Formats: sequence, structure tokens, C-alpha cells
Amino acid sequence: IVMTAYSPIGGGNGELLGDEVINEIARKNNATPAEVCLAWNMKRGVVVIPKSVNVVHIRENIRALNIELDDDDMDKINEISINKRFLSADVFKIGAYENDEIFD
Repeated sequence: IVMTAYSPIGGGNGELLGDEVINEIARKNNATPAEVCLAWNMKRGVVVIPKSVNVVHIRENIRALNIELDDDDMDKINEISINKRFLSADVFKIGAYENDEIFD
């Protein structure tokens, strides 16, 4: 079973990308916060599915493949405890699943 991050940078609301720890690690690695979030997931073996139609964001998504987070970076990110769902499962309530209670 492979874990997949459907919205790996928090659904575009900016809260995760504004986290000071994420930004500190981004500065250290000459990367953007989005690249750090994607690289963190990939280093953990999580498949990421970032979506964008913005060419700048698409380039960030690709550059994340080259970000090498060290153990200290990984530990700092792992300690972040926002404890919040960034993307509601309501987005999946469509078609045949529209009235399914699994997403409640």
C-alpha cells in the first residue's frame, strides 16, 4: 500500500506555506516552502499529487525532486503540530458518492 498525498501543500490556503519552520528550512535549502513540503513527503515515500495550472507553481513542483532535506530538516518538519485538516473531504462528494456518509 502506498500513501498518496492528494493535496500535499495544504490545498492552497497558504497557512502551511507560511509556517516559520517550513520557511526556515526553505531558506536553508535555497528552496520555496512548497518545494520543501513536497520534498518532505517524497523523502517519506509518500506519492505527491500537486495540482497547478500556474507555470511558476509547476516549476516548483518539478524542482522539489531535487531538494535534499537532511535528518535535522525532517525532524523539524515532523515536529510541526498544526493539527488541522486543510482539505475537506466534501470535495469528493460528487456523482455516485454525493450522498455517501463515508465523508462525514
